[in-house]
Amino acid sequence: MEKNFPAFITSLIGGIFMLLSGISVLTGILYVYTSAPDHFISTVPSETMMGGMMGYWFYGLPLIGAMVSLASGIIVIIGSLKLYKSSEESTTWGTLIIIFSVVSLLGTGGFIVGFILGLVGGILALTMKPS
Repeated sequence: MEKNFPAFITSLIGGIFMLLSGISVLTGILYVYTSAPDHFISTVPSETMMGGMMGYWFYGLPLIGAMVSLASGIIVIIGSLKLYKSSEESTTWGTLIIIFSVVSLLGTGGFIVGFILGLVGGILALTMKPS
């Protein structure tokens, strides 16, 4: 069975971009959390600068986006490696890569480049003709 190298490499690079974007958001959250004044990040509504508006949501939504990006990146990388190892299941792995590339848009989308590369890799895997 012929290996589908273009689908493997594009989806692998897309997954790496998704992983890097999730790590960068987590690093930013950690930096802000450790360097911001206590009165700005307190979760007690009466103690915050914004009166409680920023307390919980300020870190919650970016954290969820970072986790979605990390999970999507890991799954796309695993899917691309499985695609390369067992190319006879290219339809299954290509579909999985496309689904989690689209899911990554709920996070950071791999700086959008990861989403596009994952989508292209998944489409290449689906259009691969088994020999």
